[in-house]
Amino acid sequence: MSEIVTAYEVDMAAINGPKEKLFDAVLAKVTADDNAAEGSSDSSRWKCSRKVVEADLTHDGELKANLLAVGYEVTTKPTIVLAEGLIMYLAENNKDEQLLRDISELVSDNSWLILNYMEVDPTAPKYPGSPSITATRIEEILSEGGWKDFLFNCYGDDVLNYGRFLNNEYEQSKYFSFLVCRK
Repeated sequence: MSEIVTAYEVDMAAINGPKEKLFDAVLAKVTADDNAAEGSSDSSRWKCSRKVVEADLTHDGELKANLLAVGYEVTTKPTIVLAEGLIMYLAENNKDEQLLRDISELVSDNSWLILNYMEVDPTAPKYPGSPSITATRIEEILSEGGWKDFLFNCYGDDVLNYGRFLNNEYEQSKYFSFLVCRK
């Protein structure tokens, strides 16, 4: 963690505003509690610089433009990208695939991607806006962008079980899947 210089948190403006208010309130409380317990006045709670970036991922090019506008250095430093609870909402007009391409363009070698997605049955009926990307398609797109060492898991398998999933009573849930890979 000592090598992490900056964290970029990307979301839509409608989400960032309320989230910032919540973070400010929680951090103020934690800092006050810590200071009272330790007798200190250290108000720095972040482990690195943090930049909040507003971007609507349904607009082509907005992610890259807004990251650059706040000082993100494209492809110069390894990056950890965490995309959780996101890609399944970008299925319309293949914005899910575009996000994977944009991420590949923005990060350097030795970067990591942690992607939460909903594995879908390619033979199931499609509805407007419903998740439509498969693990096979994700791997195809990311491979083209230089990613490798793909590890796919779904809730209930040996990796995403945590002792709470009753494998003898339920099937694994591909609707809660994760991918970890590196570039």
